[in-house]
Amino acid sequence: MSVSSIIYTLVLHHSFSRFVLHLLWVMILDYVIMAFVIATFFWFIVNRFMRKPEFPDVQVEWQYSFDVHLNAFLPFLVILHIVQVLFMSSYVESYLVVRVLSNALWLVAIGYYFWITFLGYFSLPFTHRTVVLLYPIAVFAIVFVLSLIFSWHFSEALRVFVTYRVS
Repeated sequence: MSVSSIIYTLVLHHSFSRFVLHLLWVMILDYVIMAFVIATFFWFIVNRFMRKPEFPDVQVEWQYSFDVHLNAFLPFLVILHIVQVLFMSSYVESYLVVRVLSNALWLVAIGYYFWITFLGYFSLPFTHRTVVLLYPIAVFAIVFVLSLIFSWHFSEALRVFVTYRVS
C-alpha cells in the first residue's frame, strides 16, 4: 500500500504531506475498515445462506472470511493501485481506446476479486450455492458496457477522488 501511495504521489504530483494523508486514508479506511466490513458481510452471507443443511453446527469462522477477503484484495490492489496508476498520465485524454483499457482494468480487478472470493468459499465442504458469489461479475460487465456507451471514465473519476480526498 505504501508503494501504491508513492506511485500516486509521483504520478499526481502531490506533496509529501498529501502522500502521508493518502497513505493514512488507504491504510485505515480502504484497507482496515473496509476489510472488516467486507469480511463481516461475506461471513454473514455464507453462514446464513450458503451452508449445506447437513452441516447445521459448522460455520465459517470470521477469520477465514477475513483471510479470503485479503487474498482476493491483493490482485485488486495490484491492478488498480499500481498497474493502473502507472498509466494514469495517459488518461488525461478522453479517447475511446484509453477509456476502454482503463475501464477494462476495473472489470478485471473486480472480476478477480469475486473469482478468488468464490474459490475461497467453494473450497469449503460444508458450503453450497457459492456460484452466487460470481453474479456481481455479470453486473459489473454490464456497467462496463454502459461506461463505454455513456463515456464514463472510472480511472479519471478515481484520480479526481484521490486528489479531493487528500486536499
